[in-house]
Amino acid sequence: QAKKGKAGEPATGGKVTPPNMLAKKALDGKLDAATPAVVHAKTPSIPPSLARRTEIRKIENDTSEKDRMSRLDSMIRRLQAQRDGIEWAARRISDLGGDVLEVGLGNGRTYDHLREKLPEREIWVIEREPAAHPKSTPPSDRLLVGEADAGLAELARRGVRVALIHYDLGVGIADVDHPLAAGLSPAMAALLVPGGIVLANNPLVGLPEIKGPDTVPLERYFFYSKPDAE
Repeated sequence: QAKKGKAGEPATGGKVTPPNMLAKKALDGKLDAATPAVVHAKTPSIPPSLARRTEIRKIENDTSEKDRMSRLDSMIRRLQAQRDGIEWAARRISDLGGDVLEVGLGNGRTYDHLREKLPEREIWVIEREPAAHPKSTPPSDRLLVGEADAGLAELARRGVRVALIHYDLGVGIADVDHPLAAGLSPAMAALLVPGGIVLANNPLVGLPEIKGPDTVPLERYFFYSKPDAE
């Protein structure tokens, strides 16, 4: 029998697993179909457009699709989108004050590119388990080790404001990645200065979406900007 959920949460017959722990389970190979996924009570509801994008990503990753691109081609398109997006955003924020934030360090490629294109900016990084190449590892005083929600809260506590956020978290499973991105969206938006830009590998909620560079195909990467006045 389904149990009644806490305020703001759906009812579930099993243990509630928040999105950040779902991502960890997926990375550890422990995610199964029976794992109930819910978004934290403070997470905004996911709009229909986000659900539509989930279906688009499912189709793109469906190995039964006749015209599906290879995983190598998909990776190349992703890396090109990251490079072009970062360089486009760096030009867009040239007149804005504020730091830069990388959410998800990975192997450090995009962090290194941010560092090259924005050498005058302080670059903060949030990463649960740092394992980047030594040459692409941020200094310890700019690296927040732990879950993304805790890292974002710590930056807010320190009064950090950012002009650019590159969000690159996920395990390649839309049903896990999209709720995680939606749940972290408000905390990222709160750190942005007016006019600040977010580049994301998964769709966010609560920020106006803008058109990115012409070289980045629709749905490959997502671009948002905080309004100048709220």
